[in-house]
Amino acid sequence: MNDSLLNLLEDQAFQKFASIHLGESAISLYESYRKQIASEHFVVPVFGVQGSGKSTFLNALLFSSPVLPVDADETTCVPVVIKWSAKPSAHAEIVYADGRRESVAATEDGLRPFVDNVLNRGNQKGVDRVILNSSSELLETGMILVDLPGVGSLTRENLQTTMRFLEEAVGVIFMLRTNPPVTRSDSILLQGLWPRLPYAIFVQNQWNDEPSVEALEGKNHNAKVLRDIAQKARLNLNTEGPVIYMVNAYKAWAGKLRNDASAVEESGLHCLQGSMIEQVCDWPRQLHEQVLLRVKADMSFIQQKLFATLDDLRKSSEQLEAEAQQEKERFAIYTNDLDTEINTAKSEIETSKNNIQTMIYDWEIHAGKQLRNEMRTKMRSRIVDGSRLSKALEDEKERVFEDVLDIVSLEFRTITARLDAQFKSIPSWNRDPSLSASPISVKERKKWENILPPVGGSGGAALGFLGAVALGSWIGLPAGPVGVAAGALLGLVCSFIGGWLGIRLGEKGRDMKSENRVKASWPIVEAAIAEFTSSVSADFRSNSLTHFETLNSALDSWTAAQKDRFFEEQQKRQTVHVANATEREAQKAEVEGDLTQLSKFNVRISS
Repeated sequence: MNDSLLNLLEDQAFQKFASIHLGESAISLYESYRKQIASEHFVVPVFGVQGSGKSTFLNALLFSSPVLPVDADETTCVPVVIKWSAKPSAHAEIVYADGRRESVAATEDGLRPFVDNVLNRGNQKGVDRVILNSSSELLETGMILVDLPGVGSLTRENLQTTMRFLEEAVGVIFMLRTNPPVTRSDSILLQGLWPRLPYAIFVQNQWNDEPSVEALEGKNHNAKVLRDIAQKARLNLNTEGPVIYMVNAYKAWAGKLRNDASAVEESGLHCLQGSMIEQVCDWPRQLHEQVLLRVKADMSFIQQKLFATLDDLRKSSEQLEAEAQQEKERFAIYTNDLDTEINTAKSEIETSKNNIQTMIYDWEIHAGKQLRNEMRTKMRSRIVDGSRLSKALEDEKERVFEDVLDIVSLEFRTITARLDAQFKSIPSWNRDPSLSASPISVKERKKWENILPPVGGSGGAALGFLGAVALGSWIGLPAGPVGVAAGALLGLVCSFIGGWLGIRLGEKGRDMKSENRVKASWPIVEAAIAEFTSSVSADFRSNSLTHFETLNSALDSWTAAQKDRFFEEQQKRQTVHVANATEREAQKAEVEGDLTQLSKFNVRISS
C-alpha cells in the first residue's frame, strides 16, 4: 500500500499547518491516525459471559496443547493477550500493573495462579495482562486476540484495563450461547459496543449435550435479537446478516488433542477461521481509505476558509463593516434559536432525571416484594439452607437486577437519543453556513467513521459524542480525554455496571450457614434482600445524577464554544478591517502562501 498518506501524517510541517487552521487537537488526532495506519496489528477482544466457552474456543483456535485454563471457577479481570510467533515460546509473560514482569510456563497450571479467581481473588496480585504466543495462521495476518474477563465480572479497578484494550480494538468477537441465548444484559452491552467496532464476529458455542435442533433454535433466536439490536443502533445489515458462526468448541479442542481432523472440521472451526482471515486481510485497505477521506475533508475545509479570508482582503472597509453587522444579526438569531433548544433540552433532562429517580425507588420496593415472595416459595419447597438456598437467592437477585438495568439503560438511551435528534439540525457556528456540514458525502460514510472522530472543519451535530461523554462519568471512568475517549468508544456499556457497583450477585447467600429450617433461615434471607435492593437503588440513583449533571455540563460547554468561535471570527475580520493597504498585501501574501502549501499537501495526499 502506498505510504504517501503515512508520510504526510508524520510530516511536522503538515502537523503544524493543520494545528494552525484546525486547532491544537489536530496534532493528537492525526497522530492517532498515523498509529492506526502504521500498526501491523489488528486487535480483537473476545467478549462473552462467564461460562460461554471462551477459553475452550481460544485453545482450539490457537493452540495444539492446553494453555488457557478451562476449569477455573471464575476468571479474574486479567486480559490474556495472544500474539503470533513463528516459534512460540514455551513461557507466558506476566505483566504487573507496577511494571514488573515475570515468566511462567505457558500451560494451564502455569497460568491458573493468575487467571483463576480462587487463586487470585479480585486480582490481588495486581496483574495488568498475560502475554502468550501462538503460531496460528490466523494470527500471522496481524490479528491479536485478547481474552477478556467474563462480562459482568469486572471490578471498578480493572474496568480501566478493559477500556484500554477496547480503545486499541478494531473488531470484536462476541461469544453467544444456545442456552440461555442473548439476555437483556447481553443486549445492552451489544448496543454499546457493536456500533463502535467495525468488525463484529458472532460465535455461538454449541456444547456437546445440546441437540442440533436446540442449537439451531437458539441460533435463530439470537439472530432475531441481534437484528433488533442493529435496528435500535441504526446499523446497516445485509439481508442475511448478522452472520452467526456455529462452533462446537469442545469438539474442536478434543479433535485437535486427538489429531482428529474430521472432528475439527465438523466443529465448524475451520469455516470461522477462514472468514476471520479474509476480514483481517482487508483491514489495512479499509482503514487507509477512511483516514484518507477524513484528511481530504479537513483540507477541503481549510481551503474554503482560506478562500473566504482572501475574499475579505479584497473588499473595502465599508463592505466588511456591512457584512460584520449582518453576521452579528445572523448570530443573534442563531444564539436565540440555540438558547431555546438548550432550555428545552435542559427541561427534558430534568424531567428524565426525576423520572429515573422515581423509577429506581419504585424498583426497590417492587424488587424487595418480588424477592421475598419468590424466596418464600422456594423455601416452602424445602430449599431451606446450604448451597441450594444460596444459588436460589443468587438466581433471583440476578433477575431483579436485570430489571433495574433495563429501566436505567432504557431511560438513558431515550434521553440521549432525543437530544441527539433535537440537535442534529443545529450545526456548529461558522461564518459561512455552507461550511457547517462535513465535506464527506453521505454515500461515502462507512462504519470506520465510528472510530475516526471529526476535527475542525468536519462540523457535525452538537451532541455527537455527548451521550458517550456522559457515560464516562456514569461507569466511573477517569475525567478528561481518557474517560471521554473510552466512553465514546464503548457507548452504553451498562452491562458492566453490575461489576462496577461491586454487586457480586449471590455473595450474601454464600454466607448463610443456617442448617435448620425456614424459620431459622428466613431472617438472614430477608436481611440479604433488603441490603441488596437498598444498595443497588442507592448506587443507581447516585450515579444517574452524575450522568445527568454531565449532560448539562456538556450542553453548556458546547454553547460556550459556539460563542467563542463567533467572537474569534469577528476578531479576525476586524484585523482585516483596520489594516492599511500594505498590511493587507502582506496578509494576502500569507494566505496565498498557505494555499500554495495546501495544494502541495493535497498532491501528496492524492499520490
